[in-house]
Amino acid sequence: RARWQFLGWLGVAGIVVVGLALFTLTWRQTETWRDPGTLWDHAVRVAPGSFQAHTNLGLYHLNRKDYDAALREFDDVLRLNPTSAKALFNRGLTLARQGRPNDAIESYQRGLLLRPNDPTALAHVGELLAGQGRYPEAESSYRRAVALAPHPDLFNSLGIVLAEQGRIDEAIGAFREALARDPRHEDARANLETALKERSR
Repeated sequence: RARWQFLGWLGVAGIVVVGLALFTLTWRQTETWRDPGTLWDHAVRVAPGSFQAHTNLGLYHLNRKDYDAALREFDDVLRLNPTSAKALFNRGLTLARQGRPNDAIESYQRGLLLRPNDPTALAHVGELLAGQGRYPEAESSYRRAVALAPHPDLFNSLGIVLAEQGRIDEAIGAFREALARDPRHEDARANLETALKERSR
């Protein structure tokens, strides 16, 4: 069985998570806080109705791999702001990292109902579906993502799910497109070589 070089979008820090909103602090104030967690925990206690403070505390916990705490914060965001696609995407990422792909997909899909043209969320859903062997669904998600953001990584991922469906010629086209956009994309190059060998058998 061919082994494809898959760039795991869910493992790339900071792709889906919107960067922390930074407070403007004086140097003296920054010395008050031991770490960002202390800052955001204080912010949540001072302003429990601030969904941005809950978001930032959730991201802090997510980056520290404290997934249960992160989920609590993202759920609080949704309680305060039920139409927050970002909270649903962050929740999906957290669930994926907990090894709960079905729950993660459900959270992403809820977010995509609110923000259907988010290519990163679509890429994450594609990866989760591919990880379950649901290649036609993964293909659909990747095609939507690549139409919005024609990034070489997305073409590489699309090529993999096409190859897994036995559509080698289409996969070769996707890998070549990835390399046309980034000639130094080693995963796409390795996958193209594998696909060409598969076709010649």
